[in-house]
Amino acid sequence: MTADSPILGRDLFSKATYEGPAYMTTYMSALQEGQKVESRLLVSHLPLTLTSFEINFGVMVKKIPGMTAEEEHEYVQGYIDANNFAFGQDVAIWENKIYIADPVVCDGDGPLHKLRKWYGQFLVNRNDIPNGLDMEKREF
Repeated sequence: MTADSPILGRDLFSKATYEGPAYMTTYMSALQEGQKVESRLLVSHLPLTLTSFEINFGVMVKKIPGMTAEEEHEYVQGYIDANNFAFGQDVAIWENKIYIADPVVCDGDGPLHKLRKWYGQFLVNRNDIPNGLDMEKREF
């Protein structure tokens, strides 16, 4: 996806990849004050109940040449804060969504039905798990 973002910069390029049902990695690049900024995001989704989940969100920013350690720290923290704000806008939308079996979709919504089918392979009723594949919870 390519767009301009008042929060994250001009010529924002974003490529998100679902690595499985629980987490997504994203590569992003944008221009901020004439400087190319590259970052990687990690978002994980941990189901807690049938209607709630915990979201974890991480950001890495590629070093920008010529900055002092102090300038870099301040810049990176500002970039992380901006990403967190932008991500929070998405979360606010998700909090008000409800499941609709066959929703009306618009251009730009993406392949919702295909995504639901893909997710469905991971959503198995605990009683349907074959013996030997079920495991007790382990903590390390």
